[in-house]
Amino acid sequence: MLAPLQKLVASLRDDLRDGLDGKTDEPPARRAELAAARDRVRAEYDATRKSERTAQAFPAWREDYLTQVAVAWVLACVFVRYLEDNAFVADCWLGGPDDPRRDESKARHAAFFRDHPAATDRDFLLAVFARTADIPAARDLFAEGKTPLHVAGPSADAATRLANFWHARDDDGNVPTFARPDGDTEFLGDLYQGLSEDVRKRYALLQTPHFVREFILDRTLDPACDEFGFHHARLIDPTCGSGHFLLGAFDRLMRRWRDHYHELTGRD
Repeated sequence: MLAPLQKLVASLRDDLRDGLDGKTDEPPARRAELAAARDRVRAEYDATRKSERTAQAFPAWREDYLTQVAVAWVLACVFVRYLEDNAFVADCWLGGPDDPRRDESKARHAAFFRDHPAATDRDFLLAVFARTADIPAARDLFAEGKTPLHVAGPSADAATRLANFWHARDDDGNVPTFARPDGDTEFLGDLYQGLSEDVRKRYALLQTPHFVREFILDRTLDPACDEFGFHHARLIDPTCGSGHFLLGAFDRLMRRWRDHYHELTGRD
């Protein structure tokens, strides 16, 4: 799905830029939203310049920033679909790889517009994100201040294209799925780093390969557990990356706790 999603990100970025530049015909309420979004983007740039985190002129910086906003909208949908496709949530809002789930999501989509006849698909997606954010484990994925998702929203037409994307079939006639029987989430990091080539190069968005993470944990966490005891282990990921070092460490510690429990009780 990477190539279609890259095109979707580019399309959303262009739509966001056109909206902020006043190149789209919008109703008064939407124009007010865009004016507020322009102020937020400019304030973010001013703060970034003041803290010496960029030397770019505003137009170039804004292009990168709007790409990040577009990526945030796409990833928010990916997170929802991941939860739906793996049956981590009961409701289905954005579709799924099988007909019953797609039918359910289409019915919920239609019900939303019956209840909110003046709404757009932008409002629908924001409602889906807000509903998903009610899940404690997913709250920070959608929270203001934690994601550029809330900086600016796409036009109604662009939001419709984004919502419809999750029902689209590929060239083989299949609806892509995010289901992972083993619960793996590493592909999400791979997807994120690949959504925008320009942003990936500029900010070095590259996951540490699995074998490198295992090599480092072999020589840091395991010796520390052997010397000080695994039950005293405390961890921090100083790079603030995708979190896979922490997930790898968690898996190792869980295995040690499981073995310890088995030794104490004789049960698995």
